[in-house]
Amino acid sequence: GRLGFVSLARSTDLPGEAAMASREAPSSEQWSNFPGVARMSFGFLAVFASYTTTQNLMPWLLQQLGFGRLGFVSLMTVYGFFFLSCALIPPLLKQVNARHALPVASLTYALSAGSAAIVASGMLQDSAAKLVLMLASAVNGVGVSGLWCCQGVIMTYYAPPKLLNRYIAFFLVCWQLGPLSGAVLARILLERMTTANAFLVLCGLSLVGTAIMTGLPAPVKNVETPPEPAIVAKPFHEVRGEMQQRLRRPLQMLSSDRRAVHITCLSFMHGACLNAFPSAVFSQCAGGSHMLAATDSDLMRRRVAVALACLGVGSTLAALAFAPLTDRLGRRASMACVCLTILLATSCFELEAIGIAYVHARVPYLNIAAFALGLANMCCRGSLLSSIISLYKSDSVYAVVAMQFGTSVGTVFGFVAFPWLSLHSNIALGLGGYALGALAAVAHRPMFDTDLPLKAQ
Repeated sequence: GRLGFVSLARSTDLPGEAAMASREAPSSEQWSNFPGVARMSFGFLAVFASYTTTQNLMPWLLQQLGFGRLGFVSLMTVYGFFFLSCALIPPLLKQVNARHALPVASLTYALSAGSAAIVASGMLQDSAAKLVLMLASAVNGVGVSGLWCCQGVIMTYYAPPKLLNRYIAFFLVCWQLGPLSGAVLARILLERMTTANAFLVLCGLSLVGTAIMTGLPAPVKNVETPPEPAIVAKPFHEVRGEMQQRLRRPLQMLSSDRRAVHITCLSFMHGACLNAFPSAVFSQCAGGSHMLAATDSDLMRRRVAVALACLGVGSTLAALAFAPLTDRLGRRASMACVCLTILLATSCFELEAIGIAYVHARVPYLNIAAFALGLANMCCRGSLLSSIISLYKSDSVYAVVAMQFGTSVGTVFGFVAFPWLSLHSNIALGLGGYALGALAAVAHRPMFDTDLPLKAQ
């Protein structure tokens, strides 16, 4: 879980009465923080349904305006500022309440859709339109970092140890339903209104998500969860000194705690394979298949769309299964499932690469590989969140930032590297590194033992 287990239990990964006690059914009183988790999760659903639909429509808009590869540059700007702003988040979240910062960060997603609506309306000249899109991408990158770090910190104070995996699973399901609905929502909007109006609707949807997450209830005090820190006004010189010290804390953690290194490295490969790998490799498989003429671009796009749908279905099913799997078998078992599903995906991608496109009738290996990759991605994300909260508790903000730092760098690396490499190289580099990172985490016992000291021995 994210918060840490009851004091009698070392971990759900360890045998004995204590571990069994940590998996007992919680009483009704222990669900008291669930309304806050539910509101945050539904807010993420609305925000990411809007954001995914905006990203689906953006290439079509940029092509219509003749902006060429501005979409790629815009995406790199988002993740670049995501990476740069990660170091600033811990000092800020130690100075302000994460529940209050969350809706502010989510407003940057509405800004992304709103800027696209302004550009699509034709109100701006080309140079001004490009500037607006790039500025919106930069602000959104900072908001992405803030949103995910706030989510991790809030869950730390909300989720009791016995409910941690269930709360994380509920959040992951809601988050994944947003992207799944994005493709359908984009088609519905374009059939009924102009592009500019469609972006305005998406901006409104994102604002609805922000409204849902505004004013989240304060967590109910629980002896098993760390108390939410009180925000106390201090003189500026004291605040500046504390922030300088906190800026160095993530680097100190990486240099002294091997678990933080595992979290960052695994997050790097997770980030590379979450968006960049499917974007590059699905197209390579669909376009290079011996069963498909390379010139049939419409059929290739349809194959990629189906593979992306399979990826989303796999992610959603993994989110649904995460809590039962982890509660019964432990986080080490869930991370081992990441290794197994990556190996399945690797095998299917390699069969596609050598020209064996279909496993039976009209079931392509690409779809099976995408489904397996979706399972691995969500199982990995859930395991990382659960481990961070259990291990670091009230200091989880720094570990969450280490995870987001690895994810952002991995995403940028993937979008830069994968399009230039061959299919075989992408499979070896992307999935091979992913599997090795997961295997290293499984083998490192302190990643799952909550009674061991913070610094790895």
